[in-house]
Amino acid sequence: MAEPIARIDELQPAPKRLLANAVKARLFRMGLGAQYTNLWWMRRARVRSPWLNWNTENKAVFIHVPKAAGSSLYKTLHIAQPSESHCTAFGDRSSNRVAWDHAFTFAFARNPWDRFVSAFHYLKHQPISADDKAWSAQMLGPFNTFEQFASAMEDGSFR
Repeated sequence: MAEPIARIDELQPAPKRLLANAVKARLFRMGLGAQYTNLWWMRRARVRSPWLNWNTENKAVFIHVPKAAGSSLYKTLHIAQPSESHCTAFGDRSSNRVAWDHAFTFAFARNPWDRFVSAFHYLKHQPISADDKAWSAQMLGPFNTFEQFASAMEDGSFR
């Protein structure tokens, strides 16, 4: 008879994190990334609400889309930028459903091409996290310029 697999609550933090990352990666490959993200934020919102006093006072919710003027908006409106500034709309809604239903919700979108160019330069030249650095080295390493990268995307050699 095979040895039983340890229950996740019996694992030490490092193996537990590795298992969680493997499960997360598998869910994303199966096309369940959005569902995983929504459930993660729903659970997170119960522990630490992304709602600010500003949300309640102004009956408004700003959905911060990454790399789309969010930090500038926080500064302009004198809103203290929350630690969870990239909470999804689902996470905001989950944390305070009644207020959400009566709030004005808004976000800013960015031109997809500009975002694509900006993401390339950010990941190629100034990645911050270890994950960004590893991904950049593996995926963008062969390309010295954005033009080379775009050409590879266009001719299919990169995909």
